[in-house]
Amino acid sequence: MARVTSLKPKYIPLFQKPCFCNVTCLQMVLHRRGCGLFDQEKMAKFFGVGVARKDAKCYTEKFRVVRDALDPLSGLATSQSAARTNAFFKRNNIGLAATGAYVSEINDLAEFLRKNIEQDNDLWFEYSIKGIHGNCDYEYHDGLVESVTVSGKKAYAIVMDPDPAHRSRFKIDIAVLRKAIFQDAKAKRKFGFIVISKK
Repeated sequence: MARVTSLKPKYIPLFQKPCFCNVTCLQMVLHRRGCGLFDQEKMAKFFGVGVARKDAKCYTEKFRVVRDALDPLSGLATSQSAARTNAFFKRNNIGLAATGAYVSEINDLAEFLRKNIEQDNDLWFEYSIKGIHGNCDYEYHDGLVESVTVSGKKAYAIVMDPDPAHRSRFKIDIAVLRKAIFQDAKAKRKFGFIVISKK
């Protein structure tokens, strides 16, 4: 029999500006938790998000500009941003805490997801875009895990995606998800989750 573990309430889908998948995921987390909506550009400025040269004209704020969205320095090294996320919470008097968890340190990903969702923790992660969506004009992407279903030896997750070119929610096999969350030597950073919980 299938065992479904889902966040309640669920996320309201929000869409990103270019290179802002990271902070848009955080927007969805904060909105789900009743913390209101925060300005995407101001959040990206706080987190030091890098934007592609071709997109630099899309913003009111000025951002660190990189060659293109395939540049490893574009976006945000999400899994290594727990301290910055906690600084954002402190600055805005938000009673949440963020901790990092690299996928290489998680033995049973389905169980890790299930336990955190049971505790009403948000699971924000970064992954290889090609590993899930195929070829795109950017290298890395962020998403949120909304639910996990385990049925015998099979397990899949429902993931929230802020890219308007993708489905807002999609179903993915846990093994495929794990493979897409990898360590990239070129980017010189590890990939995994930011777990957000109540203080």
